[in-house]
Amino acid sequence: MSKQLAIDNSQVRTFQKCQKEYLFRHVWDLTPGLEPWLLTGSAWGAAMDVVWKSEEGPSETIAAAIAAFEEVIASRIDELSDEGSEDWRIVNRHHYHEALAEYLSQYQDLIRETFDPAKTECEIPFEVPLPLPGTDETFFLTGRMDKIVWNIAEESWWVVEHKTTGMWLGDAYMRQWSNSGQVRTYGFVGRKRWGSEFGGILVDCTSVAKKGKIAMQMLPITLPPLAGGEWEKDMREIALAIAARRAGQARYVKSSDACERFGRICCYFEPCGIDYDPRQDPASWGFRVEHWDPRDI
Repeated sequence: MSKQLAIDNSQVRTFQKCQKEYLFRHVWDLTPGLEPWLLTGSAWGAAMDVVWKSEEGPSETIAAAIAAFEEVIASRIDELSDEGSEDWRIVNRHHYHEALAEYLSQYQDLIRETFDPAKTECEIPFEVPLPLPGTDETFFLTGRMDKIVWNIAEESWWVVEHKTTGMWLGDAYMRQWSNSGQVRTYGFVGRKRWGSEFGGILVDCTSVAKKGKIAMQMLPITLPPLAGGEWEKDMREIALAIAARRAGQARYVKSSDACERFGRICCYFEPCGIDYDPRQDPASWGFRVEHWDPRDI
């Protein structure tokens, strides 16, 4: 694929939050150690791949889903810090096993009756070219969809996005997805790829709380006909701003409001505060160099 500027939703969110954080994470490819919530989220995604493609009975499916979950945990658990290894998500991950059993009980019949498992595809990368405003250049909107599924009755393709959280699935939590950049991106890509055969996005949320309380909710999102609009304009302007900074035509500006969020200090706070480039000794700062491209699959 092209080596031209490619941006994804993670880059967009980071750039909007703090341009200096974008420099550390997405230009210098410096990332902190693996977080427990990210590891269990990846493991849950692997289990969902099994569930949504399975044509076996409940007992066989739950056994295979738990095995897939644990395989992901085992493959990366050594990357966690000592503190991360003792996090409740890792120590009490049997809560996720229980959530998988409840998920099958609640959704397996619905999934099989609504979608064709033979057509289900997992971890689908995409790349959509868009023009950079005021230039003759093109950038690429990239990403990776958790799952695409075929709705049998509607004869349409849907994008499934799995979300895991420790938060309660209240109205505020669920409403945020209807207007999120990620969902808008999937809507844009879906219409580009399938046209009138695109049905929408199914946001599949599972909450597993520290004390083992489990909640689940699915939110189907259908969008109005694609007609450009503010979202596409915003993506192009953000891409132009990123391109200018990557070319050295503008500087990366720190957002002090992003230094502390939800009671946690930004992992880049110290080197950013002294304007230091830690690429020469990333390990001493608790970083590793890791480039992730959703198109690499």
